[in-house]
Amino acid sequence: MGSVRKLLHKTELPERERHHSRLFIDLAENIHIHHREHRTVFSLDEYFEYVDILLKSTIDVRNYLEQNPSYEEGKYPTTLLIAGGKERQLKYLESSVRPNHSAYFANDFAIELQDGFVTDEIHIHYRDFRIAMDRERFRIVAKGFKKSLEELDQFEANETYVRESHSDRVINNYNEDINSNQDTRQMGVKA
Repeated sequence: MGSVRKLLHKTELPERERHHSRLFIDLAENIHIHHREHRTVFSLDEYFEYVDILLKSTIDVRNYLEQNPSYEEGKYPTTLLIAGGKERQLKYLESSVRPNHSAYFANDFAIELQDGFVTDEIHIHYRDFRIAMDRERFRIVAKGFKKSLEELDQFEANETYVRESHSDRVINNYNEDINSNQDTRQMGVKA
C-alpha cells in the first residue's frame, strides 16, 4: 500500500507467457523461489527463515479469516496487521549476513540478454530478485522506465518533494529492545 503523489507511468502489458504460470523451488548453488516470472535467491539460512515466517503467517491468516467471515478480498479499506503484526513488520531478519544485506547479489543491478536456448530472453536483476521476460515485454518496460524518469525529472524541477520520516524506516529501537512495541503478535488458534 502507498499513497501516490504522482503517477509517473502506467501501461498495460501483454499477458504473461505460458511458462510464467509456475511456482517452484530449486536447490542449485543456492535456493531459488520461482513465482511466475519472478525469482528470489536465498542462502539456506535466509530461506528457512523466510519459510518459517510464511508458515506462521499462513496460520494467522487462516485464523483471521475463520474469525472474520465478512472479510472480502480486494475490498478491505486498510492494512490488517495480522501474521505477526507490528512485531513482524518492525523486526529485522535474523538469518542474513546483515539484515539489509542479501547473501547473494546484495548490490547488483543488471539487465542481460540471454542466449537463445534460455527460457526467457531478458533477465533484470535487482539485488537478489530477478524478473524474466521476452524482448517484446522488455521493450514496453524499458520505455516505461524511460518515460518515468523524464516525468520524475520534470516533477522535481517544478515541485518540492521532501522525504518524510516514517516509523517503518526507523526500527533500530525495536530490534534493540525486545520489549518495545509488541502490540500485535501471532493471533493464536481459536476453536
